[in-house]
Amino acid sequence: MDRKSIIVITACLGLIVLWSYVLTPKYFTKPAPPGWTNAPSATVTGTNAPPAQPAAPVAEAPITAPRLTASTNEPEQLIEVTNNEAHYTFTSRGGGLKLIELLKYPETVSSALGKTTQTNEVARLNAFSPAPTLALLDGEAVQGDGIYSLSRTPAGVRAEKSLTNGLTIVKDFRLESNYLVGATVRLENRSAQPLTLPPQHWVVGTATPMGALDKGLATVGVLWYNGSKPEDIGASWFANRTLGCLPGVPRSEYVGGNSNVVWVAAHNQFFTLAAMPDKPAPSLAAWKIELPKPTGEEARLVATNAPAPEGVEAALVYPGLTLAPKESVERTIHLFAGPKEYQTLVRVADRFNNNIDRLRAARNLHTEVQTHLLSLPQLDVLVCLVLKARVRGAHRIGAWLQTGKRICAGFISGCVRCHAGVVVFGYNHDIRHDGAGGV
Repeated sequence: MDRKSIIVITACLGLIVLWSYVLTPKYFTKPAPPGWTNAPSATVTGTNAPPAQPAAPVAEAPITAPRLTASTNEPEQLIEVTNNEAHYTFTSRGGGLKLIELLKYPETVSSALGKTTQTNEVARLNAFSPAPTLALLDGEAVQGDGIYSLSRTPAGVRAEKSLTNGLTIVKDFRLESNYLVGATVRLENRSAQPLTLPPQHWVVGTATPMGALDKGLATVGVLWYNGSKPEDIGASWFANRTLGCLPGVPRSEYVGGNSNVVWVAAHNQFFTLAAMPDKPAPSLAAWKIELPKPTGEEARLVATNAPAPEGVEAALVYPGLTLAPKESVERTIHLFAGPKEYQTLVRVADRFNNNIDRLRAARNLHTEVQTHLLSLPQLDVLVCLVLKARVRGAHRIGAWLQTGKRICAGFISGCVRCHAGVVVFGYNHDIRHDGAGGV
């Protein structure tokens, strides 16, 4: 091993020690609550009493995510509409978009070995979401029994509900080209009294793995755009690891935005379900959810004791408001439910001037980095960095680093593939897809 390689490894080890034992305890450790620091010291009466043990780290308290409350006393009403790009299923439970099936993308495609499994199924988005897209959550005042009345319109579907407090919610969905669905949601106070509504979560959708063999949260997440740059909420954010590999306190919920949420996308490696409000939303929320375990043919692809797969559900968050008698508030949101295909995203970005084409480049790079780095031991990460810096002289490092060299080559080639667009466009030709393709 030459001098430069030794210097790089030493510097990386020094950085890890500095971060773990100096910077993190001093600058990134939350202080104890005032109740603890101001409490009087306990009086010790015996000299042989054992010393007090340091308190164990306290994990983040589990959250109570908003959930759809829908009466099961009435049968679910479904309306299905189709264009040349997708098949859409709307539900009366929550009055939203329950399922999107992409007609041009088969559920199972050819693998890198050239084998093909024939299927009549297509890739599906939002298949396991606890609530349909554009369901309004957060309490009796905006949900009631959760059952809407559905009807067809010349452009698509209308969902309407009248609550006992005088609130009427009307949602009009319109099918458009380029995998777009336009939605107008109107909140009307039809009573003779002022009506105060609580904050509401407007569901965007749920990001789920593409199949039983997918890498779970490493390939799914939520991406949102604040007007200047996209922010990625994926496996690394929820794991909350130091330097991407040292254990940390896992997170369960993300809340962000300051009246600058231009769009929010729940996505997996190849597909996305994005909500684009006509005016930036005040904030967003995202949280992990547990998904059903694989069944049927997929169940044979995973171990019987394997943990349940996880997904990430996202929602736009709007503040509470008071509607005067006969007053109404209307919001327009466009939904993009389709592949992360560059030319399509460019056309959508040009139409709305919202840079949603950044979704593809940003997330594909993040996915490749997370998939490789989070699965490597700490030493392999260091070896990978050295080999990347010293790729021309890698043959001099010795046989004991050949394994690390192959790992690094896979990491670098993954990054090259994502820049070349193969990660997205390769779905039709090079990727074996064994699942529902849900987002």
